[in-house]
Amino acid sequence: QTVDVNDTKTYDNGVKVVPSYLLTPISVDITNYQKELVDTGYIKAEDLK
Repeated sequence: QTVDVNDTKTYDNGVKVVPSYLLTPISVDITNYQKELVDTGYIKAEDLK
């Protein structure tokens, strides 16, 4: 099975360079948790109460 890869040069585990898919980090706090976590389906709002 072929997987998506967007970096084939920078993740070196000491043995070889590992093809990887790097994500853009998103800081989540009280002002954006609804948009970033709940609205995307990552977590249910009732699980945060």
